[in-house]
Amino acid sequence: MGKIKNYSDEYGIPALIAQGIRQMRYKSRAANYLKENALTAEDIKQQKETDYKEQVLISIVVPVCNTPEVYLREMIESVLEQTYYNWELCIADGSDGDHGYVKNIIKGYMELDGRIKYTCLNSNRGIVGNTQAAIKLAEGDYIGLLDHDDALAPNALYECRRAINRGADVMYSDEVTVDQNLNKPRIIHFKPDFSPVNLLAQNYICHFLVFKSELYKKFGLRTGYEGAQDYDLVLRLTDNAARVVHIPKVLYYWRRHRTSAASGAEAKPYTVEAGRKAVQSFLDSIGCDGVVSAYNDMTLYQTDFYTDSEVAPVSKPNNFSVEAAFEKADFVYICEKQLAPVSEESIHQLLMYAQLENVAVVGGITLYRGRITGGAYRMDADEYLTPVYRGRLSGPGYMRRLLMAQNVTALANTGVIITKEVFTELKGFDERLRDKERIADFCMRAWQAGYDVVFDPFAKFMYKKRPKKERKISALFKSKWKDTVIRDDPYFSEDCVWYQS
Repeated sequence: MGKIKNYSDEYGIPALIAQGIRQMRYKSRAANYLKENALTAEDIKQQKETDYKEQVLISIVVPVCNTPEVYLREMIESVLEQTYYNWELCIADGSDGDHGYVKNIIKGYMELDGRIKYTCLNSNRGIVGNTQAAIKLAEGDYIGLLDHDDALAPNALYECRRAINRGADVMYSDEVTVDQNLNKPRIIHFKPDFSPVNLLAQNYICHFLVFKSELYKKFGLRTGYEGAQDYDLVLRLTDNAARVVHIPKVLYYWRRHRTSAASGAEAKPYTVEAGRKAVQSFLDSIGCDGVVSAYNDMTLYQTDFYTDSEVAPVSKPNNFSVEAAFEKADFVYICEKQLAPVSEESIHQLLMYAQLENVAVVGGITLYRGRITGGAYRMDADEYLTPVYRGRLSGPGYMRRLLMAQNVTALANTGVIITKEVFTELKGFDERLRDKERIADFCMRAWQAGYDVVFDPFAKFMYKKRPKKERKISALFKSKWKDTVIRDDPYFSEDCVWYQS
């Protein structure tokens, strides 16, 4: 897989032109990916013939309202084409009198397949009310949410059924944004495995969302969050789920048109405030003291968490120095001597997240002459640790990932805060490793133990002089992690990294 060039003003190309070039390359990459990963006739045959010991009914819920005919037909037919057979399609219709064809089309499909259920509402109840009406028709063990103008990949329910076999009670997949034509992809969202920190900043889960019916009965859709009702739902479902599973396959086609949420917040400006309200409500409900605000009027959110915690500084990542520092404070700040925080706000940013429940380590981003030099690492089967954003100029990044705090597997030895409780539990650093490997190793052990490792790009650190080229990972580090890195990193897949570069 070739690397995408880092087009920027440095090459004499204005930002808008650079953005256009990136978008063209994204479209080309998305089209090639979908073609390369399309189901074969043998795949379809095998999936349809799969014998399941336990019967699990999945209810696909769709609120429709004045849906254009071509979109409506494509949505219904995408469900009819599923390779998993045990489903029902529950449709609640809030269309007005000028769109009577919607009812006629659905009735026509009902004659072809008895698994389609339908209710015609006497008025449009809005997205929440219409969805609730559709869910009332559902009798499935699991519920999947499908928008009236979108479509499912033919293996969507088959892959969900496999996730259910692994104990999932909430699951989501990767998705592709398309133009009006389903065969014209714009960009694929390769998502991380469940990332609670990311979720506070953005509803990255979005589609295709499937969850246990019993869980929905306790934490269902609520009025008052229209425009971000799915975000409000996801926050509460995932917080109460026994197991959230990410299916790393493109199972959902999210159509982008003038009035859809996929076209941006400007299409539905009320969604920005609704999303902010959803995050604030969630934090309040779990007793987390923070004030949520929208970032630059986007459906992207920042939380100013209250903190009065103290942090003790240390330059070297060794157990003697860190343990001595923990006698003064519950948090230790480690930063290389050639680095300096851009401002005190950077330390505050790290401390805000370090104090959160289940967080073990928090690190910031490092810069030299405007370019990113390090911060977040991903596990890589060839090199074992690879800097994710290195070489990029500052900007929003792929799916705006450089504008949000996020879960990662490992951090560089540059501007990090470690919590005393986890440091003690994990018995400190492995001092057999080099200094630059100790933080990464500690992060990966914390991640394995179920703790969150957080990368915050708003905590910025500047190199005073050009940083040295990183040495290759030691044989000892490789031997420790050889059995872990054979799989893709849970937060940055190979395809995701292609878009990041």
